[in-house]
Amino acid sequence: MKSAIYLWSLVLSVLLVNNAFAQQLLHLDYNCKNTTTAFAQVKVIDNRPPNSLLGYVQKGAFNRLAPISFDGSLTDSLGAFFTSGTALHKEDKTLVLILNELFMSEHTGGLSEEGTLRLSLRLYIETGPNAYAELATIDSVYYFTGLDVTKRLLRTVSGEFCWLSGKAGSYKPNITHTYSLDQLHHLDSLEMLEVPIFTQSPVAGIYKDYEHFKNNQPDIPTAIYVDDAHPKYPKVFRVSVKKNGKESRSSDMKCPIIYAVSDGSRAYRFVDGAYYEIKKSELGLYYDRSATFSNNGAMWGAVIGGIPGAIIGSAITSKLTHTYRFRINSRSGRSSPVAIVD
Repeated sequence: MKSAIYLWSLVLSVLLVNNAFAQQLLHLDYNCKNTTTAFAQVKVIDNRPPNSLLGYVQKGAFNRLAPISFDGSLTDSLGAFFTSGTALHKEDKTLVLILNELFMSEHTGGLSEEGTLRLSLRLYIETGPNAYAELATIDSVYYFTGLDVTKRLLRTVSGEFCWLSGKAGSYKPNITHTYSLDQLHHLDSLEMLEVPIFTQSPVAGIYKDYEHFKNNQPDIPTAIYVDDAHPKYPKVFRVSVKKNGKESRSSDMKCPIIYAVSDGSRAYRFVDGAYYEIKKSELGLYYDRSATFSNNGAMWGAVIGGIPGAIIGSAITSKLTHTYRFRINSRSGRSSPVAIVD
């Protein structure tokens, strides 16, 4: 009997290991329930880093973790929502869609599942020869809870683009400033030139929110000392000067209301009780940190017991612990993983 249990446990664990990283395809549904707006042409600009992650969901009976993938050109397929032949109203104009962020994640919390969709995009409408005005900007986070949120999470992508394509025809463009198509391809870079934190050295101090951080105006201007003996896990201290002129360093700062800190030359993002150095690139601001996407299924390790049970528990949990690169949304300050560093 023990041999049979052992064999079954081993077979099951192998199956789970082989399927632990099975992909979940994202399917788009163009059969929108509401009226949509079809434009004569849609140009899509993918502002995400190359090979950006789409996220992770739980899949199968054991809620194994699965990375989301898309078969084909995602941006062109998203643009098709605005050229659909089922639209009741057509605009004889060109629409430009700039995609900045699309990331989904899911995990089990208690007896229910929790899902998150982060979507950031911009729409520009043709107003003249090689002139485009802003039509709409979306910087949203959608939350879902329930016993099975995977389908709802994936369907929401199509649902939101159906909704947006329906609203696009009623939006009035902001004609106070227009861009050429070439400028739209570099719009984020152009706008970053007007944001202080992208063009100046960070001012020393504590920033409680992104608004103060992007304007390079700390809520609490103060001297900051960073102990980076271990670069991946720096410790941050606030420096104060006593009446006798001596410096003192406060204990390692881990206040939850901190967005970022700076020592006057470097800036650090505060996330989940730890600090991560913020760096700049042509894509904007980013930081690297270790993160784990898990389906929280380790309880299965205790069901069978012994070594096979431990293997099953590990396989079902399917944790993906890597160093991820988190890109900071230049408008909202929200961060999403865009690539696996190691």
